[in-house]
Amino acid sequence: MNSLLDSFDIAASSLIAQSELKRINIKNLAYSESLIKKNNGSYEPYTPETAIVKFLPINKNEKNIGGIYIEKIIQKKKPINFIYQPNNVLANKKGYIPNNNTTPLNETIKNIDISLQYKMSVEILKTIKNLILKTLSLYEN
Repeated sequence: MNSLLDSFDIAASSLIAQSELKRINIKNLAYSESLIKKNNGSYEPYTPETAIVKFLPINKNEKNIGGIYIEKIIQKKKPINFIYQPNNVLANKKGYIPNNNTTPLNETIKNIDISLQYKMSVEILKTIKNLILKTLSLYEN
């Protein structure tokens, strides 16, 4: 029974991590073509974020995997790309505006992937719940 409860904790940790990954992904998608105004009045592209995901041991002294967690959220280091738009009010003297190299298509694909992982974790939780209920029903007789 303890192994079923450990499995429940593992699946729950993945749901928590995937919901945070989804939040980061949606933020990156929303700001993928945005410019942020700096204190000096200049504009630069939004810097997309990514998460460092780590494995949790089941117990502190064990090496078995006991779930996942988000260790930290970092900004992606991508070179700034410049797009020629001379009619844009934010363009520099040469007619270029900065862009962060984040494409909405890539972020949408990541969003679909995270959603499928989340759905799979929910299905795992349902299966574990059914196994626990079946195990408890065996003790009733």
